[in-house]
Amino acid sequence: MNTECLLRVSRMLTMLCCAMSVTAAQTGLSARIDGTFLIGAMFPIHNLHEGGTCGDVIQDQAGIQNLEALLYAIDTVNNEILKGLDFKLGTLAYDTCYSDTEALKRAQQYVTYRIYTLEMDSMYKCADSSSPLLENNRTLIGVVGAATSVVSIQLASFFRLFKIPQISYSATSTELSDTSRYDFFMRTVASDTHQARAIVDILKRFQWTYVTCVYEDTSYGERGYQELVLASKEKICIAEAVKVKRFVSSEDANQLQLEDAIKSLRRHNNTEGKTVVILFASSDIVNKIFRIVDKMEFQNHFQWVGSDDWTGRSVPTEVQDIVEGTIGVQHKIRIIPDFDKYFLKLRPDTNTRNPWFKKYWEQIFNCSFVSNDKKKHVPSCDPNLELSEKGKYQRNQNTYSTMDAVYAFAYALKEWHRRLCGQMKGVCTAMKEAKPEDLMLQGYLKNVTFKGMYKNCYIL
Repeated sequence: MNTECLLRVSRMLTMLCCAMSVTAAQTGLSARIDGTFLIGAMFPIHNLHEGGTCGDVIQDQAGIQNLEALLYAIDTVNNEILKGLDFKLGTLAYDTCYSDTEALKRAQQYVTYRIYTLEMDSMYKCADSSSPLLENNRTLIGVVGAATSVVSIQLASFFRLFKIPQISYSATSTELSDTSRYDFFMRTVASDTHQARAIVDILKRFQWTYVTCVYEDTSYGERGYQELVLASKEKICIAEAVKVKRFVSSEDANQLQLEDAIKSLRRHNNTEGKTVVILFASSDIVNKIFRIVDKMEFQNHFQWVGSDDWTGRSVPTEVQDIVEGTIGVQHKIRIIPDFDKYFLKLRPDTNTRNPWFKKYWEQIFNCSFVSNDKKKHVPSCDPNLELSEKGKYQRNQNTYSTMDAVYAFAYALKEWHRRLCGQMKGVCTAMKEAKPEDLMLQGYLKNVTFKGMYKNCYIL
C-alpha cells in the first residue's frame, strides 16, 4: 500500500473526528475513554424538567454514580479481562435527562459514527487496489443503557434497525422481554414479573388484602400494574388504581392530578385504619406525592409499598417522616468496596473524563468554582472538600448492574477475538473484516456467561 493513500485516509478521518466533535458540542457533552472498540452509554445525568426538557439538577445516584461505575468497569476490564490482547475497550457516554427524545438524539450520534467507520473501507481504495489502513478507527460494538424502561424501549426499537446491541442496567418492563420485537436488547436486571410476585407475597404476609395502587402512564408503570393484577388474583382486592401522567403541561397540572389521586385513595381504609398504597412509579413522581401528603397533613394515613425505581434511592430530607415504614421491593443490593474507594477519591480537578463532575461537586457541596452575579451568594469551593465527608456520599447500591453490562461486552469481545484470531495479539485481519453486529448475531454476546463485579454468574 502506498504512503499517499494512507495519508489521504488519515486526513479524512481527522476531518471526520473534527466534524463529530462539533456535532457533539452542539448536541451535548459526552464522557469519553479512548479504545480500539467503543461502547456507547446513556445515563440520566440531569433531571427531566416539566414539559419534557432537560433540567438543571444533577442526578447523583442514577446519573453520576452509574456513569462513574461504567468508567471504573472499563478501567477494570482493560487491566484484567482484556489484558495482553493489545486492544482496549473505550466509551462515549451521553446524558438522556430521563427523556426518550433526548436519548434518540444521542442514539443518532452512535449510528452516524458507526456508518462512517463501516463505510470508510469501501469508500477508498489505494492505487494498488488494496484497502486503506484506517488510522484512529474505532469500532462501536454496542450501547449500555438506558436507565428507565420508557427510554430503553425507544432505544431498543431504534438500535435494532442498525443491528446495534443494547444492554440496560435498570430497565425492568416486561415489554422488553419480547425478543421478537427487541432482539438486540438485553439487560442485567430481572423483569417486573418477579417484582410483582414479590409485592403480592408481601401483601399476603401482612394480610393486606384490601389495597390501592398508583402507577404512571409509561411502560414501566402500566406493565408493572398489569403484572400486579395477574399476580394478585389470590384473595387480594385492588380497591382503586390511579394512573398518573408521567409528563404534564405544567407544574400546576401535575400538582392537581396528584392531589386528586391522594384524596381519592384516602377513602379506602383497611381494618387497621390505613390505606395501603402500592406505588409503581418513578422516583420524581413518588417524591412529589410524598410532598403533597406532607402538605395535606396525611402523614400517618398511608402504608406505602414501593417498586424498585424509587425504593432503592435516597429521598428528600423533608419527606423522610412520610416514607418511614415503607416496604419496598428492590433488586438484590450489592456493595462493591473497591468502587466506593474509587468514587470517594474522585476530584473535580483531576476527573477530566467526566464533563459533569464539576457541576455535581458544586451541587453536593453547595459551592461554586466561578464567581458571577448568579452565584454571588454561593461560596467558592474549598480545595480541601472530600466526598468522604459525612452524608455527602449516598451510595447507589445497584451500580454493579452497570458494571456487569460492561463485563458482558468485554467477555464477548474476548471470545470473539479468540475465535477469529486465535493466539494472535491485536485485531487480526479476520476481526477487522468481521461486521460489528456479528458480536450479537453469532451468539458471542447473547450467550455470554461470566462472573460479574460481585462474583455472581450471569447469563444474558
